Amino acid sequence: MNKYLVSIISVTYRPGSSFLKTVKSILALKTKQVEFIVIDGGSGPEFLSMMEPYQTEIETFVSENDNGIYDAMNKGWDRARGKYLLFINDGDELLRLPVSELQNSSAQVVLGSVLLSGETLMKPVNSQNISLRNTWPHQGTFYSRNLPHRYATEYKVFSDFDLNLKLKNGGIPIEVIRDSRPIAFHETNGISHQKESLPEFYSIITKHHGRLAAGCAFLNFKIMGLKARILPT
Repeated sequence: MNKYLVSIISVTYRPGSSFLKTVKSILALKTKQVEFIVIDGGSGPEFLSMMEPYQTEIETFVSENDNGIYDAMNKGWDRARGKYLLFINDGDELLRLPVSELQNSSAQVVLGSVLLSGETLMKPVNSQNISLRNTWPHQGTFYSRNLPHRYATEYKVFSDFDLNLKLKNGGIPIEVIRDSRPIAFHETNGISHQKESLPEFYSIITKHHGRLAAGCAFLNFKIMGLKARILPT
């Protein structure tokens, strides 16, 4: 039985002041229907002191060593008691919660839009295009707590993409929220937006859809990059 409508999970390790902005954005929208879970990788006494004023508003707070970000996210998933889970991590900001849509949905995954840095609105697309690029913005993706999969901890950057492909290929019910107002803000200067991470990205596509799909994804990124350089903004 679900005690909450949404469990918001934030994972971090040795954060700066940006994490407080994340926390405050979540607390500003927190109601009795919302559970807040913080999973920290053992940042130490300074972090614990920084978080002390907010402890009473956090249902579950864990600070201990882990095996990376996806291990921490799995810890949060296992502790959640909400119908849906939403991951808003260090540097992200929660902008709104689509309460009525989540209350009325029977889908296993519910997709909302996310505002990226540079004022770019990423709208979710539920199609086979996900075999070429991740069309489910992570900070706008609500996962059912009872899904049969978790994040694969062998991946360091794109395990959310791997999970999304498993779910899409498994044929589970997926719903796209019609209201395109963003669920969250996401700063695009993290490791998942760096070229050094792309080999992992292409390996995941190869695992799920084969080398031809990975080659098509590579060409797709090249074309998108070319358009970004030659077309006016």
